[in-house]
Amino acid sequence: MTDRLYTACLDGDIELAQHLLTQISNDELSLETPSHVACRNGHIEVVKLILTHDGIDINIPNYEGSTPFYIACQEGHIEIVKLLLNDNRVDINKTTSVGETPFFIACCQGQIEIVKLLLNDERIVDINQPSQYNETPFWIACRNGHVEVVKLLLNDKRIEIKRENCFERTPLWIACMYEYIEIVELLLNDERVDLNKSSDDGWTPFWVACYKGNTKILKLLLNNQRVDTTKATNVGETPLYIACFKGYIEVVKILLANGGVNLFSKNFEEKTVFDIVRQRGSQKESPWEDKIDVQERILNFRNIMKLLESFQTNPMETRLSLRKQLGLLGTYLIHFILFTSFFFFFFFLKSISNSLILNILKR
Repeated sequence: MTDRLYTACLDGDIELAQHLLTQISNDELSLETPSHVACRNGHIEVVKLILTHDGIDINIPNYEGSTPFYIACQEGHIEIVKLLLNDNRVDINKTTSVGETPFFIACCQGQIEIVKLLLNDERIVDINQPSQYNETPFWIACRNGHVEVVKLLLNDKRIEIKRENCFERTPLWIACMYEYIEIVELLLNDERVDLNKSSDDGWTPFWVACYKGNTKILKLLLNNQRVDTTKATNVGETPLYIACFKGYIEVVKILLANGGVNLFSKNFEEKTVFDIVRQRGSQKESPWEDKIDVQERILNFRNIMKLLESFQTNPMETRLSLRKQLGLLGTYLIHFILFTSFFFFFFFLKSISNSLILNILKR
């Protein structure tokens, strides 16, 4: 009986479903109800039919703890979502076995129109309710790269945008890890966001950008004065250290050009960037490397070593050379001109004030 009803709901067979619904009870429903099947597959007429039967509990969860309403939000069937929202029997806050609300899954899947509907529904108990992993709807939208959902939530004052997950990873941290450039930009432009909050292992968003080797995100972070570019992890690895370890020569160039790096900072093994570059460049051929790969790796680490040694010997000259090479010299010149202008203006004012004082004393 139940198999036939599932099939009718799956196929959207309204007549067969209507016939079978009069002969079945909630106790006969097992892993997933016909309501789940109809909502999952977008059969709105079948859902309407199910709602007319008082004997069917529309809030029965499936084997994952998901209600039919949750499934409709997950799959993006907005007309079914609207239908269920208009039925007071539907529990729109019921969570799954891992603590995910229907609003959470709508944000997770990037269902922007459903997110809008739920944001405007006063029955939502907690718009920031996290999953069992402490991931909020905003956090998961950032994690999955749903830019429009992130924009929408950032404009809602109820949304907690600084909340981290169970590993202390913030929305900005996770956006950097998955290299969502547009979301990183949005978060950098929001004064409420803590740009330097590290995860439980001490990785900051900036460190993560260096770890991933994403120069676009790295430059975005460097252009924000609130970003700490030197903070090391719990095991003493600085952003420069991880860039050297991974062999990201372009990242190394950017970090050196920016300045403010400590070449002799040591990790928990008492190794500096010089030690790790030397070690990585002299490693034996690994099983997944051919001779060309080995040669390229050795050459790459040699070039990184030359950069480090050059910076150690003459930091200003190396920095200027790298800034010119990276197209950053214009920014440097602007800062230099502003500084020197201020410097000369200060002494100009000082000389004028001294002249005035002398004139007064002469009188």
